[in-house]
Parts: sequence; structure tokens; C-alpha cells
Amino acid sequence: MTRTTFSAGLRIGASALAIFTALAAAPAMAVNVNANTASASQSVITGRVTDQNGASLPGARVIVLETGAETATDRQGRYVVPWTASGQATLEIHYLGLPATTRVVDARAGGATVADIVVAQATEVAEVVIVGSISDGVARALNQQRTADNTTNVVSSDSIGRFPDTNIAEALQRVPGIGVERDQGEGNFVSLRGAPAAFTSITVDGVSLPSSSPDTRAVDLGALPADVVSALEISKTLLPHQEADSIAGSINLVTRSPFDNPRLRISGNAGMGYNEMGSTNDERASLIISNVFGPEAQFGALLSASYAQTDRRVDNIESVWDVIEDADGNEILGVPEQEFKDYNTRRERLSMTGALEYRPNALHSFFLRGTWAQRTDDEFRNLLAIVYEDGDIQPGATERSASFSGARFAREFRHRVVRDESLSISAGGEHEFDGFRLDYVLSVANAEQTYPNRQQLLFRSGASYDLSYDFSGDFDNPALSLFTSQEHLNPANYSFREHVNRWADTTQDETAFAANVTIPGMLFNQPAEWQFGGRVRQRDIESDEESYRARGGGVAPSRSFADLLSNEPSRNFDYNLGFKYDSGLVLDYFRDQGPRTIDPAYRRISNSTTSDYTAEERIYAAYGMTRIQFDRANLIVGLRVEQTEFEGAAPEFNEDTETFTISSTSRSYTEVFPNVTLRYAFSENLIGRASITRGIARPRYRDNVPRLSESGDRGLGETVNLSRGNPDLNPTLSNNFDASLEYYFEPLGIVSAGVFYRDLQDYVFELTSDGTYAGLPARITQPENAPDGHITGLEFNYQQQFTFLPGWMSGFGVAANYTWTDAEMTLPFAAPGRGTTVGLPNQSDSTVNLSVFYETSRFNARLAWTDRDDFIQEFNYDDPRLDTYWEGRSQLDFTADVDVTEQVNLYFEAKNLTDSEGVRYAGDRSRPTERERFGRLLFAGVRVNF
Repeated sequence: MTRTTFSAGLRIGASALAIFTALAAAPAMAVNVNANTASASQSVITGRVTDQNGASLPGARVIVLETGAETATDRQGRYVVPWTASGQATLEIHYLGLPATTRVVDARAGGATVADIVVAQATEVAEVVIVGSISDGVARALNQQRTADNTTNVVSSDSIGRFPDTNIAEALQRVPGIGVERDQGEGNFVSLRGAPAAFTSITVDGVSLPSSSPDTRAVDLGALPADVVSALEISKTLLPHQEADSIAGSINLVTRSPFDNPRLRISGNAGMGYNEMGSTNDERASLIISNVFGPEAQFGALLSASYAQTDRRVDNIESVWDVIEDADGNEILGVPEQEFKDYNTRRERLSMTGALEYRPNALHSFFLRGTWAQRTDDEFRNLLAIVYEDGDIQPGATERSASFSGARFAREFRHRVVRDESLSISAGGEHEFDGFRLDYVLSVANAEQTYPNRQQLLFRSGASYDLSYDFSGDFDNPALSLFTSQEHLNPANYSFREHVNRWADTTQDETAFAANVTIPGMLFNQPAEWQFGGRVRQRDIESDEESYRARGGGVAPSRSFADLLSNEPSRNFDYNLGFKYDSGLVLDYFRDQGPRTIDPAYRRISNSTTSDYTAEERIYAAYGMTRIQFDRANLIVGLRVEQTEFEGAAPEFNEDTETFTISSTSRSYTEVFPNVTLRYAFSENLIGRASITRGIARPRYRDNVPRLSESGDRGLGETVNLSRGNPDLNPTLSNNFDASLEYYFEPLGIVSAGVFYRDLQDYVFELTSDGTYAGLPARITQPENAPDGHITGLEFNYQQQFTFLPGWMSGFGVAANYTWTDAEMTLPFAAPGRGTTVGLPNQSDSTVNLSVFYETSRFNARLAWTDRDDFIQEFNYDDPRLDTYWEGRSQLDFTADVDVTEQVNLYFEAKNLTDSEGVRYAGDRSRPTERERFGRLLFAGVRVNF
């Protein structure tokens, strides 16, 4: 153990001791207030709440009428309530969608009384709550949400299965306040309540999941298939026992347990789809097997596996907008380059989950859980580039049109394989001892992103063509002279330029241990709980990239450009790009030439070395909290302390000596996170919540490392793009306020409204400035801290099935939510053309979800619409006209399924019926920087459950 680690441990230990001492004294004072309610031998009543089919009922309220003690069942329907003396205890069970149930239990003093309770359906609601239907999933979600102490949304696996959402990110887009970023039409990163994706922590069964990307702490949820989870728990406000690195909130992926429904269960799902773009097929399959065994069914085991394959063709046009000089030397906005990308991508997802659990009795349990997921993109890209900036601009240029003499064009083939992989393993236990409750977990997690193959072959023309563009008409389909003259279709106009061979690997490994102790008692003559605990996390990060570029006749293909072409046409929207490369011939060239290009003479030192970095982060946390249960209110008061120790290193290149040295940095800081959370029940179904909390967002690892990474061609006189780390960067802190009001109504309805505010300090943004590097003009991007900022917003949610309508019309229902946000930060200086106040990236003013459904006992159909406003992706601090925006996007989906038998269900999905595109633009919609189309998807399959 290093001296730094030891001293950090002492500081955290001292903070924890102060909290724990105060908490330890509180139970004693509570006993003195009312000695008749506490004893040295704590009694409990425990058991499981299920429906008449044996399925667990999570989120059910369990009330002891004699004492007023109250709790909510966990994910497996288990409950534990304190008891004080021998005699009869009356338990009252409330579960939205089912009638209230009362059970009288002969309880004993000392030890545990086990009472399993079955909540049966009443005749008048039997047609509304259908086990296995969408209503069953809604009931589980709403009941957990209603009984939660903090502001929470829950999405059950049943509800996920009713939408055409193939990954976790897309399943989350239906939740109020969540926006989704997309890549080639599929969701990947999620934004909660207008905050950056990195402001939301992602956990699997409470264990932090590291990011596989070298560029962000945010987790790419597009790599995780939707069928690995039992539920998604979205905590929009945090409690002291949760990790503080969650300014916007936390998303917990809950995996399945064999005790969810303790019997032999086998379920499967298989189907095939059709992609409109490219007329390709999708395939999906999954299998889940679980059972309990042992003389008292105290052991449980579960194994699940899933596979999904998508063959996707995507059209993509990118136009680079920048400041250029016209023929008179005046600066205007123009397009120095355009790229037309024709993608053929095969995306594969594999996942496995497993669980072993041992529950010797109702008071003790042990578990071992694991989750593994892998996403592989095998991508072929044919590209046509028009390089206007290699020519001379002609008189008459405007900001919508320009002509160039001596310009050129190029054709490129790229084969790229990128693999994202994550693994999470945790082991722990939960115990009800005499007078206190203990839970603990030891976990290891790994995330890795690799580019095992990324090779490019480029042929280009000479700089001798007169080319022009005109965006003054249809700016999404500009008039381009090249597609009129068609010089790019003549293979004789191309000669070999270069072969690029690159690969990269980023790994993050985390080891963590956490433990929590809960002590029941009394405070102010009210039932109370004191909870305290701690967590230790260590994360190691390593990022490595290699890049080789070979030019000249010695590395050129033996075949001419014409001989490398196939007979398959390449089209991008309405533009004819010519014939595609013959992928087989080019791959043969890559296999032969690839090893020869891995030569020091071809190594791109700036890309291969200065992009590398290593980092180590250790977080020591301790917390204490008290939960007091009044007649109508639950009040939580707590404090969390986290100390962060960071070390990082990166190579630094000396231009004069052409040698490398390792630059390193280290820092340590401690933050305190107070928490006050109130839940007030105006009635059983009218719930108000309010909270004051604090959160943190630590900088990206690469931003805290003293690195200087270069991209661009050296020696050609072009501007060099540099990315520089900032070891002095501070974490972003946020003081948070949240309030909400929720009304639940029978059989399964909710209407709610909420307000939230995040007061940000030291928000991290990227500043780009002009300078010089190695005698060349340079554009240097470096992260900086903004003094302050805020996120303010409103949320509305409504969901109801219209059971009051007569006859068959009672199956109709609607679910809708709307989120409005306003987010700004104050810059430490006045930026040109915008002052000191700017909006936060990735924040849409409005996000809307609306779905209309129809459901009977055997049939379900749902039409779902999602929409989000435009949002800024990246600022250009020199010129706001070049800010990069994503255009708002709407998408309409349809799903339907029917139960053929009790075990067999057939389903149909139609995705992106609106054929919505992804569009980026520079400052104004008339300056598109990217337009991407991925088309519609139809899918059909079968589910089986035994």
C-alpha cells in the first residue's frame, strides 16, 4: 500500500467514524425515548408476496396494522418488517392492479416468523390484470415506482418486449426525460433530463459498469441487448447509499434471478426481419433457463444467452463547412470537402448472464452473478470524396455556392472491425441478524473496445478538375457539377495514393467492494432505520493506438483501379458514385500488403504514440443515513463522503530531438454530498416527493492526462489539429433540487408532474484556439472548466387503459410523457458572437413519447411515437455559425402480438415507419454537415414460455 493510499484511507476512515459514531448513538437515544419498542433480541416477520400463479409482486406495500411499521417488497417479492412481541400481527398488502389483502400471522418474539402471502385477483379486475401480459409488466413497474423513497422510473422486461427495441438504449427512450443519441439508426448513448450522457451512471445489479470508449466515461448502451435484463431502474434522484457520480441520475440494469419465479422455467425467443435499405435480413434468438432445487428449494440457478445479427446498408453524405477565402481574399462560409459514404455493415450482439443463489432460510441469502456482452461491427465502406480545397476558388463565390479550378476527387475502400465487450461479475450476500441487517458485494468489471482491423485503400485523381457546388436550392440534395460531368466514373482518372493500416485497444478494469449495515429502531416515537456503509473502487485504464500509412509505387496494388472494381453499383441517395470496390480483391490485397506496411518507415508516430495514455483512479466512499417513517411521510437525511485519487501518464514527443518522454500527473480531492429526501403520501395513491442532493461528474480520463495528440497530414502546410489534456481540470459538481407529484389510479394508471434543477459548478467544456506547432499552423482543443451553469426542467407523464369504455373498446389505452429542459453554462470569457452564456451540448428543449395501445387477454397492439428537438453537439467558439447541431428526429414504431396458446406467443414489429433520417448541420439547417438514411425494418418472431 502506498503512503498516499494509506493517508487517504485514514481521512476517509475518520470521516466515516464521525458519521458512524453519530448514527450509533441515535439508536440508543431512540431506545431511551421508548424502551418498550426495542429489545436486545430483534423480532421480524418475513416472507414472500406472490400472485395466484406464484409470480413475485415487487413494490407491494406491506403494513403491520398493530405497529404502523411499513415496507415494500423487493424484486423477488420478499419483505421484512420488525416485530416486538408474541401474538397476532395483522399484515395488510396493497398492490396496484390487485385488491388489498389482509393476513393475520401468529408472530413470535425473538427470531423470524415466516409468512408467505398470496394476493389473488378479484373477479371484477380479472380481465384487466393478466399475468404475462403488458399489464402485468406495467403493474410491476408502477408498484415499485409508487413505493420508492426517491424519484424513480421502472421498466420491466415485459414492457421492453412490447416495443421493437433491440438494445438497452432504445428501450430507455420510452422513459420520461430520456433522449437517445444514435449511430447508423441505432441508439447508443442516453441523455437523462437534458444532461450529458456522462452525467448518468450505469450499473448492473448495483455494480458500476465502466465505459469501453477511450473518449468518454459514458457507457454505450447500444452494445447491450435488451433481453439481458429483468428490469431497468432509473433513479432520477439519488440516496446516500448510491454512488455520487450521477448528477443526472443512475440507471441500474437488473438481471434475472432464479427466485423471480421459483420453479423450472424455460423461455425462448426467435425471429427474422427485413431491412428496407439493402433488402437484408436481421436475426434474433434468446434462451433463458432457470430452476430452484434442494430439499427446501434453497438453491437457484439461471442461465441466459442471446444472439442478434443485423445486416445493414446505410446512405451517408457529409459536407465540411468552414471559413474559406473567396477570390478577393474575403472570408466566407464554404465547403472545402464532401464525402459520400456507402456502408454495408454486419452487426452482431452476443450476451450471456448467469446466477447462482443460495437461500438457506428467509433471513440469509448468497449470490454469484455474471453478465457478459459483446457487440461486433464488421463494416465495409465505399467512399467518394470531392476535395474542393485542393483547387483555387473562382470569382463569384457565395456562402451557398462556389466553383473551383484544379480540384480533385478520390475513391476509398475501408474495412473496419470494431468490437465492444463488457464483463461484470459480483458475489455477495444479504443477512437479517439479531438487531441489524447486513449486505455486501465484491465485484470485478471489465470493458474493452478493440479495432482488430481497420485498413483503408485510397485512389485519387489529379488536381486538374473544375468542380462546383450549389446549396441555394435543395440543400439536402445540392447541385454538384461532378455528377453532371461524371469524371469520377472514369477509372482511368484515378491513381494509387495510400494504404492505411490502423488498430486500437482501450481497456478499463474495475475492482470494488461495498458493504451496508441497517439497524431498525425508533426515533421521535416513530419507526426508523439507521444505515451506513462504504465502498472502495479501483479502476485501471489503458488506451493504445497504432497507425501505419504507406505511399508510393512499392506498396500499390498489382491491379489497376479499374480491375479492383466490381459490377455492383454504388448509390448514395440520388447520387451515382460508380461501381463499388470488389471487397474480395481488396481484402486479398490487405492480407498480402498489411504485414509489409507494419514497418517503422510507415509508422505515423503522432497518431501511434501521442494518442496513448494510462490512468488509475481510486475512490473511497463512506456514508450514513437515517430513514424516519411518519404516519404519511418518509424522511431520509444522510451524508456521503468520497475521496478520489487519480494518476495518469502519456508519452510526450519532443519535436527538436524527435524523442519521447513520459509525462505523468497525480491529484487527490475529497467531496461531501449531503442528502435530504422526503416522500409524502397525501393519500394511498397521491404521492409527493422532494429532495435536495449533490452529485459529481469526474473529468474524462484522457482529459486529466498530460497528453498532446495530433491528427492530420504533416509537412503539407495544412493546419494541424491537436487535442491536449488538462491535468488541472476540476470535476463538475452539482447541487440538485427535485420535486414531483404522482397520482396512481385503478386499474393501472398514473398521472404525474415533476420539476428539477441542477446548479452546476466547474462544468467541463472544450475550447478550441489557434496557435502553432512544430512551425505549422495548429488548431488546439483543450478541456476547460466553466465557472457555473444550470439545468432546469419539467416532466409530465400520463398512462391509462380505458377500462371505463364499454365492451371491446375497454382494451384501448394511452401512454404519454413530455419533458422540457433549459440548460446553460457561463464561460470564463466572452466567446465571439455569443457572449458568456451558451447552451449545454446534447440537450433538447423538448422530448416527447406517445403510444396508443389495444390489449385483450390474448392480443396486444401498440403504435409508439418518439420525438426530440434539435440539440447542439459541439461548439465552435470562434464562430457560432459553425456550431454542430443534430436535427430533431421523430420515429413511429408499431408492434403487435397474440397468444396462440398459454406457452406460445407470435409477434410482429415495424420500426421507423416514418423513414426518419439522421441529420446534422452547421449553425443553420440550410448548412447540412451530415445526412444519413437507414430505412424501415420489419420483424416477426415467436416467444415460448414453459
